[in-house]
Amino acid sequence: MDRMKLVELLEEPVQYRVPVFQRTYEWDRNRWNGFWEDIKDLYDSRTADSRFLGTLVFRPIRTRSMHGEKLYQIIDG
Repeated sequence: MDRMKLVELLEEPVQYRVPVFQRTYEWDRNRWNGFWEDIKDLYDSRTADSRFLGTLVFRPIRTRSMHGEKLYQIIDG
């Protein structure tokens, strides 16, 4: 298991694909706004404080996107 900093996850030119069976689960706008604000605050502060955001499981897809980014399929997270 590799640990990854949020900055590494967001700055790398990558596209994450969500499988169709997981797309029916959705949050309303209030939950997304609160979550996204927390993520932006952590990203902007870039402090040494660590936060556990949960486990993200993804696997590489052999092809690349139209813009050349690496592609990953999200398995769980």
